[in-house]
Amino acid sequence: SNIVEQSYPDIELDDMYKVNHSLSSLDGSVVLLYFWSAELPLCNNINAELKALYEEYHDDGFEIYQVSADSSRALWIEAVRAQQLPWISVFGGSNPRVFSLYSVMELPMAYIISRDGTMSSCELDMESVETEIKKRL
Repeated sequence: SNIVEQSYPDIELDDMYKVNHSLSSLDGSVVLLYFWSAELPLCNNINAELKALYEEYHDDGFEIYQVSADSSRALWIEAVRAQQLPWISVFGGSNPRVFSLYSVMELPMAYIISRDGTMSSCELDMESVETEIKKRL
């Protein structure tokens, strides 16, 4: 009776405070599942652009579940703090299974998950991301 059907693989990773967050905890929201690395300047630029979209659409039900591929937990924590990321940012660097589940071959990479749990890949230019958010809200 505790089985929940969903169309994407659930993952559960911990944030900088070692608090676990499951992707499925955001069910019912429009979620950008974003794989990144603090070591890549492109990813840090995307974070800055995503903050504006997050602020604009968060109250309407938009969430971000960001998975770090960094090998250094300390570097990742420093980046999350310095950039003041307001969404769920978790550390996946020590868990290669997460990246294989989502066929992550390069960074950055993202998927968008609709309120009904359907998932599709998402280009990371902000115009495309915003279009995908609006379609699903």
